[in-house]
Formats: sequence, C-alpha cells, structure tokens
Amino acid sequence: PFPWDEPRRLRLRCELDALYFHLYGICRDDAEYILHTFPILRRKNEKLYGEYRTARLVLEMYDEMARAKEAGTPYHSPHEVVKLA
Repeated sequence: PFPWDEPRRLRLRCELDALYFHLYGICRDDAEYILHTFPILRRKNEKLYGEYRTARLVLEMYDEMARAKEAGTPYHSPHEVVKLA
C-alpha cells in the first residue's frame, strides 16, 4: 500500500523503542545500558556505520520525547502521515 522506505522504517523503529522506554518508566541511563546489551546489533552497526547508530538514534528520540514532556507539549513524530488507500 506504500513504497518501502528503509530510512523511514529505521526512524520509526527507533521512535517506538524510545517510546517503550518512556512508557515503562525507564530512565535514560538505564535505556542506554539496555541498548548496549545487544552486542550483535552493536557489532553490525559499527561495521556498517562506524558507530552504534541504532543506540544513538533511539537515545536521540528518547531525549526529544523527554523535552516534549518537560515542556508540557505533545511529542510529534517528524514523519509525514501516510494515508492508505
């Protein structure tokens, strides 16, 4: 129903991970620790991107959500809305 967009899917997955950390009340330090308990993913990221990109992106989303919460404003995904036919 829509074109495959790998960068968008990556961002959505990271956004969902960050949201789950918030929903379960997991603080940022613990979220970072949890993300670093996936050594295979970390090795693959470092080999492909020279960094643990997934952890960085999840924590960036986590921080964006925390800022929205502190400001008392809703968090809005930067993704465009896709209307399905």
